[in-house]
Amino acid sequence: MDDQDSRGKSWIQQITPTLENKGIKENDTQPAMEKRLRYIKQVGLFLTAALGHWNFGLSVSWPNTLVSDLQIDNLTLFGTELQLEDWELDMTSSMVYIGGLLGYVLSGWLVDWLGRRQSMMVLVLPATVGWLLVALAVNSTMILIGRFTVGLAYAVLIVSVRTYLVEISDTAIRGVAGLATEVMMGIGSITAIGLGISLSWYHIAFVSTGQILIFGLFIVPLLPESPSYLLVKGKEKKARKVLLYLRGKNVNLEEEIMQLKAENECNGEKGWKILAKSNILKKCVIVFGLFFISNFCGSLVIRTNALRMLQTSGLSLDKELSTLFIFVLSLSGVISQALIIDRIGRRTCLVLSLNLLLIAYTVLGSYMFLQSEEVEAIYLLPGGNETTPEVNR
Repeated sequence: MDDQDSRGKSWIQQITPTLENKGIKENDTQPAMEKRLRYIKQVGLFLTAALGHWNFGLSVSWPNTLVSDLQIDNLTLFGTELQLEDWELDMTSSMVYIGGLLGYVLSGWLVDWLGRRQSMMVLVLPATVGWLLVALAVNSTMILIGRFTVGLAYAVLIVSVRTYLVEISDTAIRGVAGLATEVMMGIGSITAIGLGISLSWYHIAFVSTGQILIFGLFIVPLLPESPSYLLVKGKEKKARKVLLYLRGKNVNLEEEIMQLKAENECNGEKGWKILAKSNILKKCVIVFGLFFISNFCGSLVIRTNALRMLQTSGLSLDKELSTLFIFVLSLSGVISQALIIDRIGRRTCLVLSLNLLLIAYTVLGSYMFLQSEEVEAIYLLPGGNETTPEVNR
C-alpha cells in the first residue's frame, strides 16, 4: 500500500520531504495544493535564474569542439589559419578558471553592493566581450584573452546565482535549488557538443554571445530581487512584497521577516572579526573542504578535455559521439540527484557520488596505466580489440 502511495505521488511531492521530519517549523495553514504550487513556482525561478549556467556549460565543453575542428579545418571566421600548440590548447581550457580566480575576489563585494539580480546583469558585459574575442579570433592570443574575460564573468555568475537561489528557496527544496545550476550547466555542455557536430568553433562562440545577452538583458530583469538583500539594504517594504510572492498569501510574513533579520544580524561586527568566531570558523573550514573536494576531483578537467582524453586512450569509437555520451551521462546523474537529495540528505548524496567517482577513476586510471605499459589489447571499454591481451615485458 505504501509503495502504491509512493508511486502515485507527483515528482514535486517526492523531492520535498516533510519539514517536520527535519525539525523545521512551517506554517500549517497553507493548503497542500497551494504549497505544491508554491514549490513549483520556486523551481521555475531556480531554472530561470540558472539559465546563465547554460552559458557556463557551453564554455566548459567548447574546447572539445575547438580541438575537433582544428584537426579537420583550422580556418578562422576570416579564412586565416589557426595553429595551436599543445600547451596553448591546455591554456585555452584553463584560462576560464584562471579568470575565475580574480572574478571570485571581486564577486563577493559586487554581489553585496549591487545585489544578486543586478550582478547577474552586469556580468553580461565581460561575458559578451570575451565570447566575441573568441568568435573573432585570428590567433591564440585573442582566444586566451577572451577565455580569461569569460572566466571573470562566470565567477560573478556563480556567486550571484547560487546566493540568490539559496535566499529565495524554501528550506524543503533548497537541495533542488542548489542543483538547478548543475542541470543547466550540463545542458549547456551537451548543447556545445551537439552544435559542434555541424557548426564551427567560432559559430558556437557567437551562439554563446547571443545566449548570455538574452539571459542578462531580457530574463534577469523579470526575476524578483532577493528578500535577504532587500532587508540588509533597509528596503523592508519591497522585501515583504517579494516574500509574499515567493511564499504565498498564507505565509506568516512577520515570522519570515524576523528570521531573515536574525540570519543577517552581525551585532555591529564586520569583516574578519565575524570569521574569527569559532562557530563561524568551523563552518568555513567545512565549506572550504567541500569546495576543495569538488574542484580537485577532476570532473571539470574531464569535461573540458574529454575529446583529447578519448583520442589519447586509443578508442576506435567516434570521438564526438563519445564525448556527447559523457556529458549526457553526467547530466543524468545530476537530474537523478535532484530527485533524491532532499529525501536522503546532502551528506549521503556526497558520499554516494564520491564512491562512484572513485570507482570510475580506478577503472580509467587502470586502463590508461595498462595502455602506457604497452598492453596490446584489453577489453575493458567498448571499442577495444577482441584479441587476447598480451603484455610486452
